[in-house]
Order: sequence, then C-alpha cells, then structure tokens
Amino acid sequence: FTVFRHQPDVPYVLSSNDVQVLYEDIRGDLWIGTDYGLNRFDRVHNDFKHYLHQADASGSISDNYVGEIISDAKGRMWVGVGDGVLNLYQADQDNFQHFAEPDHQSNINELHLANDGTIWVAFEDQSFFNFNPETGEFREIIPRTEKEVISIYQDATDRLWLGLDDGGLLIYDVKDGETQLFQHDNQVLH
Repeated sequence: FTVFRHQPDVPYVLSSNDVQVLYEDIRGDLWIGTDYGLNRFDRVHNDFKHYLHQADASGSISDNYVGEIISDAKGRMWVGVGDGVLNLYQADQDNFQHFAEPDHQSNINELHLANDGTIWVAFEDQSFFNFNPETGEFREIIPRTEKEVISIYQDATDRLWLGLDDGGLLIYDVKDGETQLFQHDNQVLH
C-alpha cells in the first residue's frame, strides 16, 4: 500500500496529516478534509490539489479546518468548516460559494442530507439547523442541546436520531417537534 503524508515545502502532497473526513464525489474524485485545508486526490498522477482559505479571494474555501463533506440530491458537494460557514463547491468554476448563519459561527460538527433534500447542520456551539440549498436559508430547529451533536441519522418516519457528545441520544420528531433524550441510566426525559 501507499502512504501519503504532508511534507513541508513539497507541492502536490497532502496539506496536513490530520485527516478529518474522506469523501468520493459523483465524478469519482477523492476529497480529503484536514485541519489545514481541503485536498482533491488525482488518482492518475498520485498527487493532490489543495483548496486553502485565501482572505483576498472570495471563491476560496472559507476556513482551512474541514470537518464534514456531503452531497445533495443534485450531486453538489457541501463542505462544513471551522468558521461555521457551509461551502458549496462549484465544480465548473473550481471554487466555493459561502452560506452562513450569522448567529452561529462555530465549527460545523455534522452535516446530514435530510429526506426532503435539505441539509441538517449541527454546530459546535450546540445549535442545530436545517439548511435549504435552494433558498440558501437556515432555519433553527433546536436552539441549544445539552451537548454537541456529533452524529445524525434520519429514519423513514422522519425522526432524527442525534448522537450527543457524552450526552446520550436525542430523538427529534420532525413532524411534531417532540424530543426524547435517552441516556446511559435508561431514563427517558421530555
């Protein structure tokens, strides 16, 4: 097997050894999110293209910490980063469009494609939103959870199963807004 590592001052290698997320897009490109940028791996040449934040370039990725990558129903790639901005990769221009919820600019912990095509977004500040890719609008679902949401699953009945960092499992019913919290002591809290 081949090991790819960051090497200072060597172009076309991994931008950081601290890999946060791996993602293969619909074209078969492999994307690697790190604590210092997004990398696209060229499988033919065995090298990497870096996408780093550049303050003077509006189409650059908005932050170098890349923790989440998903695609929507149209195959568009969405990237969650450390400044809390959702970045849409625009393949035809090889750059990013930014979507921000102004009151929640902490790290995006988790992204999940919802059953209806919107995107569930969990922020490190313990807030939880639904993002509509067609309108670019964020809608707050749960103002604050007891702990950070670190994993999301939506079942066929439209219940969200939210894994909390050292806080148990929170189930949110999308239809009626009801929540249930399950913790280690098996108590159900409302």
